[in-house]
Amino acid sequence: MAYMPHRTTEAAERLRKLEGMVMALTPPPEPPPVASAPPPATVCPLVVYPGYSEQDLAVFEPFRNILREPEPGSIVNFLGARMRTEFVSTCKHLDGKVLDLPVPDDGWHSEAIEWIGLLKSVLAAKGRWVSMELGAGWGPWSVGAAAAARHLGIKDIKLYAVEADPGHFQFLLRHMQDNGLDPAAHRPIQAAVGPEAGKARWPKVHDPADDWGSRPMEVVGQDGQDHIGRHFEDWLDVDIVAIGDLLAEQPLWDLVHIDVQGWEASLCEAAIESMNAKVRYVVAGTHDSKLHGDLMDLFFRHGWVLENEKPPRFAWQHGAKSLVAMTSHDGTQVWRNPALSSPA
Repeated sequence: MAYMPHRTTEAAERLRKLEGMVMALTPPPEPPPVASAPPPATVCPLVVYPGYSEQDLAVFEPFRNILREPEPGSIVNFLGARMRTEFVSTCKHLDGKVLDLPVPDDGWHSEAIEWIGLLKSVLAAKGRWVSMELGAGWGPWSVGAAAAARHLGIKDIKLYAVEADPGHFQFLLRHMQDNGLDPAAHRPIQAAVGPEAGKARWPKVHDPADDWGSRPMEVVGQDGQDHIGRHFEDWLDVDIVAIGDLLAEQPLWDLVHIDVQGWEASLCEAAIESMNAKVRYVVAGTHDSKLHGDLMDLFFRHGWVLENEKPPRFAWQHGAKSLVAMTSHDGTQVWRNPALSSPA
C-alpha cells in the first residue's frame, strides 16, 4: 500500500501525456461563424435634405485646425472669429465655448450650407476680397469671410455691411473691432436696403439681443403690426439705400450675402443686371416658399449656377398675417455667376 500514491501519480502522468498526443493529432475545431456586419445605414433624401453633398464638405479642409482659444463672454467659431454672447440672448449657454466645424450646423445659428457658400466664394477669390452683407445684424458673415480670407493669406479686404436696427448696428461695429477689423477701413452702413432709395419705418425694440426678425415697413397700420403680425408700440424712421447704388461702389464683388426677412427677391430683381456684371457669388436666405421659388426663377433665367439649395421649412397657421410668418426655419440658396467665377 505504501507504493499506491506513486503508482497513481505515474498513471495520471501517463494519461496526461496520452491526452496531449491525441490533442496534437486532432485538428482544432472550426471557429463559430461570425455574422457579417450590416451594411452602413443609408439616409434617404426624403428623410434628410442637408442641401450639400459629401464633395461640398471639402471646402472646409483648408480651414481645419485653426489655432483658437476660448474667451469668457464670447463664442469662438471654427475660423477663430469671436462673437460676444451678449449680442444674441439665445446663445448664453455657449459662453466661453470653442465651436467645431459647422456640420451639419454650428449648434445655434447657421447650417453647413451657408458656410459652404461663403467658403466657396473665399476660395474663388483672386488675391482681394470684397463682400457685402445685407441685413447684416452683428456682421457674422462679413467677419467670418474676413477671417477665412486672412487665413488664406488675402490681405486686401473690403467689407460692406448694411444694417438698419440701431442696436444691431452697434453690435456690428463692436464685432468688427473685436476681430481686428477697423470699421473706418470698411463700409458699415446704418440703413435698410431696398430696390430704390427712400425712407421706411422700423420697429423700435427694447432689447436688440432679443429681436432678429425685423424688416423695414413702408406703411405701418394703426394696429402697429409688422410683416409677421407682431405688435410694436414705437417705430423709427430709417433710411433706405438702393442696392444698385451700393453695387456701383465696387467694380467686382466676391460675395453678396442677403438676409433681409423677405425682400431678397425684389432686391435681386432690381439689381440683376449689375449683379450679372459684377458679382461672383450670392448667398441668400429665403423666408418663405414663394420667395424661394422667385429667386430660383430669377437666377435661372439669367444663367447663374445653383451650387447649393435648401428650401425653408413651413408650418401652416390659419389666420397668419403672411407667408413669412409661417416659416419655421429659413431656407438658403448659393448661386455662382459662371461669367465671373469657376467652381471652387
